[in-house]
Amino acid sequence: MNATEIAIQQIKNVSYTRVAETTTTICCVETTAGFVIVGKSACIDPSGFDAELGRMYAYEDAVRQLMELHAFTVKYFEEKLSGLVGTVIDEDLFGKIEAALFHEAE
Repeated sequence: MNATEIAIQQIKNVSYTRVAETTTTICCVETTAGFVIVGKSACIDPSGFDAELGRMYAYEDAVRQLMELHAFTVKYFEEKLSGLVGTVIDEDLFGKIEAALFHEAE
């Protein structure tokens, strides 16, 4: 499973708003943990504005941010768990940690 798939699995709800009389689209992505990430897009030329493309780009922006948060979380726990190198962890505990970090949405 790649980072994008992992991020998308964490999405619980998506909503879109177009800022009135502008070419700006906002995408609010709520994660399964209740965290909200805001993606955005804007078109420079109002005559070229396409609402569907605006939603797509705003969603992609939100997913990119979610992937960054996921990467931070993985690196954080790698660092914290690196102190356990050489320590015996029972397989049941390791499985629970792995499931919590990577497979919770499955």
